[in-house]
Amino acid sequence: MLVSFLLNCTVLSAMDNHTSVVQKINIEGIHTHEVVLANFRASNDPLEYLRTVALKNIDGGDLDAHRQKATAIRLLGRIGGTNAFATVVHELDFVDKSSGSFPASYALIDMGETVVPPLFEHILTLDPVKDHLRISSAAWAMRNILGDQQFDNLLEGNRQRIPALTYQVLYARDALR
Repeated sequence: MLVSFLLNCTVLSAMDNHTSVVQKINIEGIHTHEVVLANFRASNDPLEYLRTVALKNIDGGDLDAHRQKATAIRLLGRIGGTNAFATVVHELDFVDKSSGSFPASYALIDMGETVVPPLFEHILTLDPVKDHLRISSAAWAMRNILGDQQFDNLLEGNRQRIPALTYQVLYARDALR
């Protein structure tokens, strides 16, 4: 991202007065991540700081707020643990409007195979109509953690426990990407 920013500044410096607007957008994106990291490091309770930012309700299209929330969710994925997992799972349907990504899916991938059993159990509690996006996001993460064959084996081995509609959502490959 920093390389992209530097390239944008170099290329855009020769352009007209729109340059400062584009540079400002790129700088804000980098600045947002730096602010979250700095506050995380300075906090007396860094995990609670990240959880608070990750669970914050965002109204409208405030891209800076989206970046902050996405950064906090991704950092929780790197930290791992029960509290981080609970927060990340709560945010499975959050779409970062600044990038179009689902940061909770990536956070779960960062957490690794240990999250698959509790994530699978969580999916079984969700309503496949109301929580379609949450199930799809979780399925995408599990498929990326386990690989296609192990993911398919997990579903087939638990076929009797999975409601029919949930099963269809779980097998809808690439629904999010």
